[in-house]
Amino acid sequence: SGREASLAAEQGALSEAQTALARTTIQAPFRGRVAELNVETAQFARSGDVLMTLQDAQAVEIVAEVQPGSFVPVATSLGRPDVLADGDFDTARAAEFLTAAGMTATVRLQLSGVEATYPATIHRLRGTIAEDTGTLGVVVEVQDPLSSSPGTGRPPLNVGTFVSVDLTAPARDPLVTVPRSALRH
Repeated sequence: SGREASLAAEQGALSEAQTALARTTIQAPFRGRVAELNVETAQFARSGDVLMTLQDAQAVEIVAEVQPGSFVPVATSLGRPDVLADGDFDTARAAEFLTAAGMTATVRLQLSGVEATYPATIHRLRGTIAEDTGTLGVVVEVQDPLSSSPGTGRPPLNVGTFVSVDLTAPARDPLVTVPRSALRH
């Protein structure tokens, strides 16, 4: 009958609509924060449209700009015989070498007279010297930068925030300390 055919057609249309609705759910492959939203509710989007930009909330990378004249002597003073024994050094593994030699990183944020610190790991060297400043980029990574709680006593570390990075190397034994005023050219 016509009524049964109409019901079957409506059920078919409902099934297609439910399938289409199931395909409208978008799930990010990582935990993140929306940085830029390019679409509104009920707006039609075509294949290839950029709907949003997400910032990774699991970790953030920060590039510390360091003068090579300050960094290279510290890095080479960490010289490990097992790494430098054959005279060759793979600069692509510099972060691994620095971390194994004991160099650590801490990110500092000054906000309204309060200083917050974030432990960081040395992730990599940028690989090029900045043309405008002549600096070497040491990339450090902070885990869970957007978490803020009374337990940590620190605010979220938002993208675009101005911070400083402290790179610390362990002292080598034996050392002799000489006051700077005693040195002459």
